[in-house]
Amino acid sequence: MNTGIPSGRGPISVVAPVGPAIERVKNSLFRPFDLRRWLAIGFTAWLALLADGGGGGGGGGGNFGNRNGGNGVREAMDRAVEYIRDNLTWLVPVVVVGVLVLLAVGLVLLWLSSRGRFMFLHNVATGRADVVAPWDAYAAPAFSLFIFRVIVGFGGLLLLVPLALVTGVSIFRMIQQQAFSPGGLVLSIGAGLAVAVIGLALFLVDKLTKDFVVPVMYLGQTSCRSAWGKFYGLMSSAPLEFAIYLLFHLLLSIAVTLCVVMVVILTCCVAACFLAIPYVGVVLLLPVHMFFRAYSAGYLAQYGEEWDVFRPPTGMASMPPST
Repeated sequence: MNTGIPSGRGPISVVAPVGPAIERVKNSLFRPFDLRRWLAIGFTAWLALLADGGGGGGGGGGNFGNRNGGNGVREAMDRAVEYIRDNLTWLVPVVVVGVLVLLAVGLVLLWLSSRGRFMFLHNVATGRADVVAPWDAYAAPAFSLFIFRVIVGFGGLLLLVPLALVTGVSIFRMIQQQAFSPGGLVLSIGAGLAVAVIGLALFLVDKLTKDFVVPVMYLGQTSCRSAWGKFYGLMSSAPLEFAIYLLFHLLLSIAVTLCVVMVVILTCCVAACFLAIPYVGVVLLLPVHMFFRAYSAGYLAQYGEEWDVFRPPTGMASMPPST
């Protein structure tokens, strides 16, 4: 039976990389402890995480036919629509400029994050605290990663925005009518399910890209498209192993999150204030970020030497450390 494991290699384990990842964190950050080194590696981790984020939403039920509540909501929405209609001459330019500014800022953060992902991986893989050297050395693959993420992001928006509009229009009409509409409910539920499926797909693409495709690019100095093709061949030959990896990674993330929450509670939320500060929060949690980066790379390395980022890529072994 084809397990996706190269001949001559042992069984693939999601637990085995945990110990080496912890040891790598200890050796890089605590043996010995060097604040300048910690801050340098933390800076590359901060860059890598710049464009990462998440969001959520919730919903609730209600009686649109409620005389007071329903009329109040409807009147507020009617006033909002009337205000927008009466001020289109200046609202449209403001919205357009605002969207363009947000888009430009988002693209800059995405570009910096793409560079940072290679810089942080380089430091985790080599045990160094380089900043300038990997910034220059991995400019080409980082730009390829940036383009890939832009294409995936815009593709996701093209799919999600129409679904959001359908949901919004459907809910708006039900509020106006002050009654549930079977057609509106079907549209809202269907659009919600589609959003969930698309969101999950986008999350998995980003997760697999960050955990595995970036290391493949790092090793071969190749484009994101080529790296995805190579990794997809490996993943398709061992889908169960990678599914187990994702589930185990989720469990590790939950365990770490609970530990962080406990620290926040024990410090009466003082820790939360520091963790919320840009860069400072990443630096404080650097052992966590380094562990997960080393863990995913260690898991991939089990599939053979060609997947091992801890074997220095050609031309990088002699790279002098940044000061």
